[in-house]
Formats: sequence, C-alpha cells, structure tokens
Amino acid sequence: MDVSVIIVSYNGRSALERCLESLKANTVFQYTEVIVVDNASSDGTPQMIRDRYPWVELYEGSENIGFSRGVNVGIQAARGKYFLILNPDTVLRKDAIEELGAFMENTPDAGIAGPKLVFQDGNLQYSCRRFYNWRVLLLRRTILGKIFKNSKAVSDHLMLDFDHSSTRDVDWILGACMFVRREAVESVGPMDERFFLYFEDVDWCYRMRQKGWKVYYHPHAVVVHNYGRDSAHSVINRSFVAHLASLVRYYEKWNFVWYFIKKHRAVLKTIVFLVVDVIAFNLAFLSAYYLRGFLDNIFPNPIFPISAYERFVVFENLLFAFTYFALGLYKIRRETKGVDEFFDITRAIVLASVLLMASTYLGQIRTYSRMVVAFLVPFAIMYDWSFRQLIRRTHRKLLKQKIDLKRVGIVGTPERANELEKRLMADPALGVEVVGIVDSGSGKGPGGTWEGLAELNAMVDRYRIQEVIFVPGAVSDEQVADFVTTARRRVLDVTVVADYAGMVIHQAEVTDLAGRPAIAYRRDTRYVVDRLAKRLL
Repeated sequence: MDVSVIIVSYNGRSALERCLESLKANTVFQYTEVIVVDNASSDGTPQMIRDRYPWVELYEGSENIGFSRGVNVGIQAARGKYFLILNPDTVLRKDAIEELGAFMENTPDAGIAGPKLVFQDGNLQYSCRRFYNWRVLLLRRTILGKIFKNSKAVSDHLMLDFDHSSTRDVDWILGACMFVRREAVESVGPMDERFFLYFEDVDWCYRMRQKGWKVYYHPHAVVVHNYGRDSAHSVINRSFVAHLASLVRYYEKWNFVWYFIKKHRAVLKTIVFLVVDVIAFNLAFLSAYYLRGFLDNIFPNPIFPISAYERFVVFENLLFAFTYFALGLYKIRRETKGVDEFFDITRAIVLASVLLMASTYLGQIRTYSRMVVAFLVPFAIMYDWSFRQLIRRTHRKLLKQKIDLKRVGIVGTPERANELEKRLMADPALGVEVVGIVDSGSGKGPGGTWEGLAELNAMVDRYRIQEVIFVPGAVSDEQVADFVTTARRRVLDVTVVADYAGMVIHQAEVTDLAGRPAIAYRRDTRYVVDRLAKRLL
C-alpha cells in the first residue's frame, strides 16, 4: 500500500458518510487502504460502515479512547508508506491524495504535509500556524480576545502575514488532515496519547521538527473541513474541558518555565513538604493542648493558658523541622512506600519530642505541660503522615493523567535500552517518560573519547531530559564519571544500572577492594531478629 487513510470516529455518522464518499471518488484502491477506528459510537456508525462501505477496514472500540490513541491504533494496523490522518468531518476535493502523495515523494525532508483547508462556503481556514506563546494563549483562550480583536500576537500565530496560496514549511498544521511519512513516525514515534483531544497535532509537529523533519503547508491539495460536525453539539462543555486539559499537558511537557521548575523540583518539593509538616506540627500542638484542657480535671495541676506556649511552639517547630532534615525526611522520592514513610515520621517525631522534653527541662522552662508533649506525638504522626500521603496520592493521580512525568534518556545498546524502556513505561507509578536513546555501540573516537557523548548532550538539551540512565556495560566507568561531572552542574540525575542490581539488598556495603569500588555482602544470621527489634524500637 502507498497510502493508509486513518479516520477516528465518534458519533459522527452523517459527517463520516460524506468523508467516505469523497474518499471513494479520490482513491485508487490498489494503492490505498482506508481504516476507520470507531470509539464506541452509539449512532450506528459501525453498522453503517459494514453495510455501505465493505472496503473500509473497521476497528470497533469498546470505549472512547480519544483521538490520539485512536490514530495510533490505526497506525499500528496500517501497511502504507504514508498515513493520511483525516477527521470524519472532512471532504476531499478532487486529486487531493495524489497531490499530497506527489509532494511528499518530491520532498524527502517532509515528515508531515497538510493541505489547504476551507469551510463549506469555500472560505479559507487558517490551518497552518506558528507555535503558541503566552500572549496568544491569553488572547485566544480568555475574554481578552474579544477586547483585542486585532492583536498582532494572534495575527502572527494564525500566519495572517502569509498568502496561504504557496507551499512553505511551517511550525504546525491542524490535525484535521495530515499526510505523514511512515519513516518519520518510526523516527519520532506515534501521537502522544496523553492528549485525549486537542494539542496532539501541535505536539507531533513539534517533535517532528526536533528530529529534523519539516512540516509543510501544501495548498495545491484542498480539503473541506466542517467544524459543525454532529458530535460537537452534545459535548461542547466536555470539549472545552478536554482542550484545557491538553493545553496544561502541552505546556507542562514543553514550556521552559515548567522545565525549570521540574529541573529544580527537589527544592520545590522540600518547600512544599516543609510547609505541610509545619501545618501538621501546629495542628498537633493545638489538638494536644485542647485535649489536655478537656482532661484538666484528672490532673493535679491546671494547664497554663495557650498564650504561655508562644515561645514553646516556635521552638517546637524549629526542633521538629531540624530533626526531619537530619533524618533525611526531605530527601523526597516518588517511590517511597507509605509504610516506610510512616515509620520514618514516627522515628523523627519521637526523637524530636524526647529532645523537646530534655531541652525544656535543662532550660528550666516550666510554663508547659509535659502531657501536651505526650499527646502531641500521636497527633503529629497522624496528621503529618496523612498530609504527606494526601500529597502523594494527588501526585499519583497527576502521573496517571501523564502530568509531571520525569523525562529520561537511556544510553546503551539498542536491545538492552529498548528492554529497559519497556520496563520503565510499563509501570505508570514510576512517572517516567523515555524520550530518547543513545546507542553506546559507536565505540571510541580519536584520543579515546566516546563518540556518543556529544549526541547525549545534544539529546539532553533538545528533549529537556531530567535523568540519564546507563544500561549495563554501556560505556566505561571513566566515561560515566566524566558525564557525571558535567551532569551535576546541569542539575541532571544520572543512574547506572548494573547486571547485579537485582541482588543488591539492604545488607550490601560499598567498600574498597584493592583500589577499586566493590559491593560486599556480609553474613548476617540475625537479620529477622534485628529487623523486628529495629521496628519495635
């Protein structure tokens, strides 16, 4: 097959019929296949296709999986050299497919080409555009757009300075009709499925340009695009929400400010958790104080008024926070388990409370009740652990929505790197997005330098990578050390995966063996008893 036409349909039966009829007039069937991925339409679309268009390859879904994921289903099934991604509310003018195909054949650097889109009345639709900036977002997505109708930012975004009658490379084109080279898709990857609807076309074109492919607007092919499709009327509110969600995902993925925040996430996370911890400490104090006041009649001495505790509370917060820092509770990791964090919090709060009692006793501070401190311990543990778990659950939900993924690059042989990529991507809880692989099999260049180092550094900059993972045997220890030296200055995480990583357990010690780093495993016959004793203590 030369061209595989891929259409994702959802409750747009009448529009899809018009689209398929135009394809019938345009298609030379021995060179073209038509694939329709139906997202569980309830308007009889699948049956209509089976009855009237038996030449269409139909894929029926059990749920609405979104546009980008539906396109990827079609790409996986397609056999063509090129993919023609079509919205069901499009109608192809005569020879549109042949015109786009000929253009792609004669333009080897074209990854994507888009035709001229027009409305039903023949008026031009501005389908080739420049990438968004914050001014365009404000003017296109808020009421400000109605006030500043003739904004230059919007004019530049829509390329109103261009006559739209000549072929040229552009930033991106609307996903209503995209003619895509298979080789480019194999290089760049399919559509990003985190975009349920909207912005998947912007993201795909951006990634094409990153990989060196160009995106072209080719007006000699003409396609009618009708925005008023049948499904739009019933889901307009949901469409707006989907558009907003995709906008957030796009900017979280590519915006420099977001990247800077994610790059320095350790500082931000420490601040967030410190604020939450202080809130928990103070809530715990108030709960302990009023509980002690409620039980005042069973104690021989009356409780001091709360105003007497002002300095005590300040000291308590500073001491608790210092103890958290000292015990490593602000070295926050995504993979931390709830039960482990509970024991870590308990250990820190008990230790801080002992220090609190000792310091106030040695300082001869008598204006507080030691029962307040005793009550404070369980409240602080309960509040702080609950708040931290709430933050972690919220973050896990964001990861499920593909927000705040850690961008990772892998260095290694293609076979091992691809295997590691599959493992990382198979576990959504890790929150990892593998965006590039550097083949370590290129050997060494003049002077013993690794030839792939420049490629790795370029990949880090191009894809705004936050962590680089070296698979076993990817490069020498010296080459890893050289990269780590530069990575620290660039605030970049580096992970080296060893073949024996699965054997590393808590008894392992990093030691020195004749001047070389080594991992040692000492015999420990008291492991079970020691573990239980530590937990109890």
